[in-house]
Amino acid sequence: MGLADCLEVSGTVYNCIFSFNCSMSNVVFVHYQAVKPECRPNLLCRYVDDLLLLFPNQDSLHRFFASINSVHGSIVFTKELETNNCLHFLDVLIEKSSTSFITSTYRKPTHTCLYSKWSSFFPLYRKRNLVNSLLRCAYDTASSYELVRTEFMNIKRMLSRNWYPNSFWTVAFSNS
Repeated sequence: MGLADCLEVSGTVYNCIFSFNCSMSNVVFVHYQAVKPECRPNLLCRYVDDLLLLFPNQDSLHRFFASINSVHGSIVFTKELETNNCLHFLDVLIEKSSTSFITSTYRKPTHTCLYSKWSSFFPLYRKRNLVNSLLRCAYDTASSYELVRTEFMNIKRMLSRNWYPNSFWTVAFSNS
């Protein structure tokens, strides 16, 4: 792909390897924060192009989205509202209790639990890294010891389904 393959859409370069992840939506969102400080959410967490926003009430949420979606006709921000006091953001399930937030690892309902099979032609260090990254994710996202323990048992079950020997994951679990 060369520069001739790049296409300009609404003032931004589309389908270009030289674009620096500075999309029009980023510019609009930063501009909106500067112009409308009274409409800012109570909490803003951002990872690349995903945002987690916490608003004091439904009315401010609807005003925020109506306003930000009116900035440019080609940009539409979407939202996902909590259901039963739960919301997932990336790989984290966030549950609202009466006094705090409870976090744990989230997997989509379509998650198949399939990873690299133990018998596959895959370097041992990669299999070790897979197990370690699953354990690290569980440890980093869970808000209590009981949730970490539950997730470790889920990981153990998934590894068993992928034929990882007990001796292999037992060492990884003991090092965690």
